[in-house]
This record gives sequence, structure tokens and C-alpha cells, in this order.
Amino acid sequence: MSRTKVTVVGAGNVGATCAQVLATRDYADVVLVDIKEGLPQGKAIDIAQMGAVLGFEPSITGTNGYGESAGSAVVVITAGVPRGPGMSRDDLVTTNEKIVSAVTEQAVAHSPDAVIVVVSNPLDAMCHVAKSASGLPRERVLSPAFIISPAYGTRSSTVLLVDNRGDVLFVERSFGPRGKPGNSVTARFALETTSTSAPV
Repeated sequence: MSRTKVTVVGAGNVGATCAQVLATRDYADVVLVDIKEGLPQGKAIDIAQMGAVLGFEPSITGTNGYGESAGSAVVVITAGVPRGPGMSRDDLVTTNEKIVSAVTEQAVAHSPDAVIVVVSNPLDAMCHVAKSASGLPRERVLSPAFIISPAYGTRSSTVLLVDNRGDVLFVERSFGPRGKPGNSVTARFALETTSTSAPV
């Protein structure tokens, strides 16, 4: 049985860190995609070389295209430009909307059964963009915006787990005001191509 594949789009600090964590934890085979030639390949080599020191056997590929991402169970989108000095949230939406839309279309074309996790900013708006561009049902396009946005006045942490059957476990442990425990939510997504992805 082939291993689960996770694609991370965007090889900047967030994307490379995400790919590194996935590789070192051995959750899945990892594909790191970026339009900048040589960048994802170099990051992938760096992460792979950590294996000999840290004691893991990574399977990570850096690429400038989406062919290697085909059949991914999860696609994490981190692509986009950061918010610069004097840049409004609306400016960021306008710029990153085009990037996230194009990236999502490419990713879904190669991995139509994937769950999309959007990390590009602004998170809530880009999650909506990815959902529209992908045509996927809402339970297959996720974003941590509701978790880390300060507008909600909560503190929380999130764990994304992918097991060797291709199932995603998305676990949220939230904390309310003054660090008091809030609700804990677990959702399981079946990612087999013959099934419908839905939380159970």
C-alpha cells in the first residue's frame, strides 16, 4: 500500500517549516512546491539531510510544478505575499486572491480528492477563495483562521494528523479567557477516493 502524500505549496518560512515537521514526524511523503526555481529543491535537500542527524528517513521532494503532487491526500497552501509596511488588509486580499486561486486550481487538478488546508493570509478570505476556486465541499477546505485570529479573543492550538490509511485527524483544543480550557473538537475525514470526505 502506498504511503499518504501531503503537498505544501509555498517554500517560504511557513511552508518550509510545515514540510520539515511533516518529514521529521514521518506522517507522510512530502512534496514542497514553489514557483521560484531552486528554492523548494534546496529546502527539500536541507530537510532530507537532517534525517541522518535526527534519526528519521524522510521522503520529501522539492519541485516547481504540480506533477509530483498528484494524488495528495492533503494540500497545505502557504503561498502568497506577506503584508508589508503601509499595506492594508484589502491590499493583501487583492494580491493573494490571484495567487491562492491559481494555486488551488493547479493543486486540485492533480489531487481532486485532497483536503485543502489554507494558511495564506488573510486566512478567512483566502479560505473562501480556495473553496470557490476548488469547487470542493466546505468540509474539505480548512483554515486555522478561526483558531488563531485575535478577533475571537481565544487562545488555542491545533494538530493535524495524517495516518497511514489516508485519514486526516483534525484535532482542536481551545482555551478561553485567562487560559481556562474550552471545547475540544475532533473530526475525522476519510480520504479514500471512493468515499465522500465528511467529518464523523
